[in-house]
Amino acid sequence: MDKYSLSNEDQIFLDEFVDSFKRVFLAVPNFMGGVASINHQPLYLARLSAEFGVSAEELFKLFQSPLVTNLFDEVVSTQQAKKLLVVRSFSNYLAKIFVASWLPVINPQTQNIVAIMVDAHPLEVCNISSILARFYKYGDTKIHSLNTENLSLTEREKQVIFFFMLNFSSQDIADLIAKIEAKVMSKNAIDQMFNKQLLPKFGVYSRKALYAKLQDLGYDRLLPHNVLQEGFILDVSDYVVFA
Repeated sequence: MDKYSLSNEDQIFLDEFVDSFKRVFLAVPNFMGGVASINHQPLYLARLSAEFGVSAEELFKLFQSPLVTNLFDEVVSTQQAKKLLVVRSFSNYLAKIFVASWLPVINPQTQNIVAIMVDAHPLEVCNISSILARFYKYGDTKIHSLNTENLSLTEREKQVIFFFMLNFSSQDIADLIAKIEAKVMSKNAIDQMFNKQLLPKFGVYSRKALYAKLQDLGYDRLLPHNVLQEGFILDVSDYVVFA
């Protein structure tokens, strides 16, 4: 018996678990996730493909990436949950951001792991610090509509704003764009964009004022396509809010 095979008792438990999972899926319309065998094979998928508007093949390819499979094996070996932040541009040209938790399914009778349950959901809150700053400043968390079309922002301007909202300097932004696009980008070009384009467009006179204006308008939620490349997958198991 290899390390990934199941005993008859564990297999019976797994079959019952998958049947129960299907009933939960049918009863909870917004639930997204699935069950996979400890050999990485999907046993049941719930709404993932339809919810994200992508093909099942694209999702399956994503979950076969080296980082995902390594974390999957770590869950199997340690019986500890793992959590991933997935940022991806799919063939429909939509950027998808979601958190996927890999949860071990353990037979309580044998204490053996029999499968992995995946709980996935779109990431709806990205910056807790920004939300709290808005609350303390204004007494509520309402934000203005994010409408880049009215300001006629270029793709490059959106890209620079994204990195600016991450508190990167002009040199940092130039280096990141150069890395993403494999082209030369100077610090002076970024400085000129701030001084001649972004500051006038937003009606402010300093980067500090620009940052505050962008934050008030909700630009800390902006995720341009030209910062994604193929996207990325990050292990965020240890990222929790603490007091």
